[in-house]
Amino acid sequence: MERCGVKRVFGKKRSFGSRVPGLALVLCLGLSTLVPSAADAANPDGDLRIEVLTAYNLVVDSNVESPSTYAPRAAYMGCKIWNDGTNDLTDVYAYIGDYTNNTPGIYPARNHMALVAPPGGFSLTHEGGSDGTADATRYIGDIPAGDYVAVYWLISYPNLDEAGNAVHGPSVKPDDDLWLEYWIWAEGNDGVTPVAADVKR
Repeated sequence: MERCGVKRVFGKKRSFGSRVPGLALVLCLGLSTLVPSAADAANPDGDLRIEVLTAYNLVVDSNVESPSTYAPRAAYMGCKIWNDGTNDLTDVYAYIGDYTNNTPGIYPARNHMALVAPPGGFSLTHEGGSDGTADATRYIGDIPAGDYVAVYWLISYPNLDEAGNAVHGPSVKPDDDLWLEYWIWAEGNDGVTPVAADVKR
């Protein structure tokens, strides 16, 4: 069972094992994976497999409510797209976003407990530069047998709610920390057979 671990040290939240005072790993990613979804596809599917490289937590500085904060607000999400077969996978694409609604670059949104959500709810934001959300769709091409291709996307995430309160919630327990979801999915061809895999976090 994946859990988000945070504790308070010297009056500030701090992640387990962290050596950086005043930081908290509190924005949880993927706790919803504990509940299977009927919309989930297979991973792997045939010889196509996705290995997510991103940890389940993002950093929110304990001083994030201060106007002078330099708190981190972005992170790279990464995965390896594997070919576990004995022949090349061809015409492979990788995506990140909301698989259920087939919206690469647009992430699932949700409200959370006592936090004041923005219109539409809290969600990750795709940072695709001049490509915008189109950057969430990556053409990989061929993946040789037994090999993989690593793919990374830049996202930003909320530190504060609409009332200016930190998203880690008031308690020292992770139960009230904001959690968000995302999907990574891939598709391609294994010979003449289409394959498609996805992972929800």
